[in-house]
Amino acid sequence: MKVINVTLQRKGSYIAEFSVLMANTVLTRARGLLFRAPMTDDRAMLISPCNSVHTWFMGYKLDVVFLNREKKIMHIAENIKPWRFAYHFKASAVIEFNAGVVAKYGMTVGDVFSEC
Repeated sequence: MKVINVTLQRKGSYIAEFSVLMANTVLTRARGLLFRAPMTDDRAMLISPCNSVHTWFMGYKLDVVFLNREKKIMHIAENIKPWRFAYHFKASAVIEFNAGVVAKYGMTVGDVFSEC
């Protein structure tokens, strides 16, 4: 699976950098983080195209950030417990983080992710 580095920016200012696993094929999108150990706080998974996620069979909570085509945050769902579902119909991609990462970095709607 391809890994890219992305930065989180607010109004052009750097906030954080993440190493992101790319889930952009049918198989990698279907598996997502299922049956994987929790990631460190500087890692995430980008699922694209995607506007909904589930945490069925997950053993840990997630923070999910919904993005538009420009990788701008449209919606945030924090601390999603196992066996739940989250969506934003207008999203074109999602980034999944360990629970607590969104709060740790103060992510808000309008922040932008860009490739390094």
